[in-house]
Amino acid sequence: NHDWNRRQFTAKMIEDWNPRTAEHRKAIERIKPGLVDLNNKQQFKELTKAEAEKIYDSEPGSDDWELRFHLIELLNYFEYIAACHYNGVTDETMLNESFRNVVIMWHKVLYNFIDVFEKKRLC
Repeated sequence: NHDWNRRQFTAKMIEDWNPRTAEHRKAIERIKPGLVDLNNKQQFKELTKAEAEKIYDSEPGSDDWELRFHLIELLNYFEYIAACHYNGVTDETMLNESFRNVVIMWHKVLYNFIDVFEKKRLC
């Protein structure tokens, strides 16, 4: 029964991916084209350190300010996925098959933002 519950919980997480992240992914792509979708060379764009700092230090009301909070909301969902996985409440196979590639891709794209966010939050 425990395994069944873990599979059901993981299936619900997979089902919730679009409803919980679509608004943020659309806003991110609108403000910073290329972060969500592959470019014409089939590569993802990555935020530079300078872009990440500009976004983090942005002024309220600017596009970068809006982008900052959409990035944080998306990262919060990834934190939810990671916490569920770490605490063993998901089916590992299902979770890996559904989220592994997307989490790795977003980590590459947002590596500098994550780094800037962590350093500036700790100050």
